[in-house]
This record gives sequence, structure tokens and C-alpha cells, in this order.
Amino acid sequence: MLDKIFADIQDFKKYVGGGANMSLSMSSIVPVMHDAARDHLVPYLGGEFWGTLNGELPMNTQIPPTALTYIKRPLALLTMYEYSKIAGVQASELGLMRVSTDSHQSAFRYQETDYRAYMLEKGYEALDELLVFLMTNRADYAWWHDSAGFAKHTELFVRYASQLRSHYGMNISRYTYEILRGVLRDVEYFVIESFLPIAFVEHLRGLNETGSPTPQEIQVLVMVQAACVHLAIQEGLKRECVQFKGRSVVQLEKDNTQSNTNEKTASKDGLTMKLLHHEISANRHLRRLTAYIRRNADAFPLVFTGTDAWKTETQVIESQTIAQDTKTKTILLL
Repeated sequence: MLDKIFADIQDFKKYVGGGANMSLSMSSIVPVMHDAARDHLVPYLGGEFWGTLNGELPMNTQIPPTALTYIKRPLALLTMYEYSKIAGVQASELGLMRVSTDSHQSAFRYQETDYRAYMLEKGYEALDELLVFLMTNRADYAWWHDSAGFAKHTELFVRYASQLRSHYGMNISRYTYEILRGVLRDVEYFVIESFLPIAFVEHLRGLNETGSPTPQEIQVLVMVQAACVHLAIQEGLKRECVQFKGRSVVQLEKDNTQSNTNEKTASKDGLTMKLLHHEISANRHLRRLTAYIRRNADAFPLVFTGTDAWKTETQVIESQTIAQDTKTKTILLL
């Protein structure tokens, strides 16, 4: 059924632009499209979507035309990302051979790297747009709302690249979000759940799923998201799964001999300052969250139900933040 998603190869090319403007055939890319759908889209769209793609369920019933339009773009871009890994190589009895003709030469290694990076990044940005669309119209798409993909999408407080960008910087991509997603989950489990009463955390998660918070709860969600972002980036740096490139957080990648750039990881002192900055920023947001909940205690009964211990425990955050602010100023003066 994968070959039925796109009307023809021209329909496919509409979603990748100049990234597929030569004599590309649908028969060549459908097997790779299968891999792209399974690896990148199905985790968020769920098992019914996968069954539809494999012809187990009727497509017109399960995936309405409007949703299909949003699905086509990430699927096309990520298919080209996967296809680019094998497009320039052919297998024969003599082994693997590089494709080259009298009129066309294979791309340089750095051009292949740039092409793949573009398709991967834009494919995930399109996936982000798809998830925004589905979440906004979830009442109309029961096939997604009842899926494991919906549960995966709504399990965290930070769900979109746009939320990472709003709390860190404009150059954060959806693919960077995917790199940090496991770290974001750990931050929620081991920091947020230990900082706020678990009943209140579960209440906030429910609001994040239904999309019906009060104005006060919206403010709390934003502050929780901000703390999660800074803590996740700090932890990601510690795990060396990400690095800073300009104002972006990017995945660590191997260099290649035909690249025209030379990138180096941050120095030890620079990394220390980054880690300290994000720790302080996270604690500042938690301190702000604490003060806001105290000022609006009547709006958050689950926080104070049965005990006032939370008020005392959160004072530790305030003292830690003040001490770290002083430490940072001292370091910057050295």
C-alpha cells in the first residue's frame, strides 16, 4: 500500500522539491519508503497506521485525505534521507560499485553529507508539523487518538521542537528534540516528580493530553517545560550525546575527509560554564515555579492536600539558586 500514498512519482517529488528532480522511479524508492515509515513515522502514528501502510487495513477508511497530505511531506523527505545512503552504490557479482556515467558524476562526500542532513532535519520538522496538526484535530482522528503513537506523543511536558526553541534558542530542530527526548523523559521522572507532588504532576500530564488547562495551569506548564529543557540540555552535555554549534544543540557527528569545515568540541572550561549555566537556569525556573504556586495556592489544591511539607522542601531550591548565582559571578570575574 505504500505505493498508493503518492499518486505517482510526480506527486512524490512535490514534497521534496529539487531533492528529487532527475529520473527517479517509484519502484526504486518504495522499499526504502517502507523503512522510512517504520523507523521515523510509525513510533508517533501508531500500529494502525503501520497496518494501513502494509495493506492490512483500508487506507481511505483509516487515513483521511487531509491527514494524508500532512503525512506525505515527512515521509517523502525521510525516504530521500534513507535512499541517499544507497542511491550512489550498486551491488554486482564484483561487489559494491560506485555509480558514475559520462554525463553525471557522483556527488562529493561533503555534498552527500549536506544533502542527508537537510532531508533528515526538514523531514523531522515536517513530522513536528504533522503532530501539531493531529493534536489540534485529535477529535476527528480516532485512529491516532487511540494509538500508542498518541500516548508516546503526549507522555512528556515538552512535546514539540517549538517548545524547545521558545525556552532555549531559535535554531533548535525537531531532530535535536528526538536526540534529547530520552533525557527529557528522565528529567521528568527523576527531577519534576521528586520536586512536585506526584498527584499534581499526573494532573498536569492529563492537562497536557486534553489541552484544557486553566490560565494558572498554563503558567505552571510553561515553567515546568522551561526547567525540563535546561536540565535536559545539561544532562545531554554530560552524556556527550549533543554538542553546541553556534546557538544550536546538535548531535555529535564524525568528520569526513571531503568536508570543508573543521568542527571541535567545546573546551573543558567552556563545557563547565555551559553545564553551570543550564543548572542555574533550571533552578531559577523551579524557584519561579515555587513562588507562583505559593502565590496562587487556591488554584493548586493538589499541591497542598494533606501536608504543607512541600513549602519547606522547596526552600532548598531557593538557597541553591542564590548560592549558584554567587558562584557564577565569581567565576566570570576570574
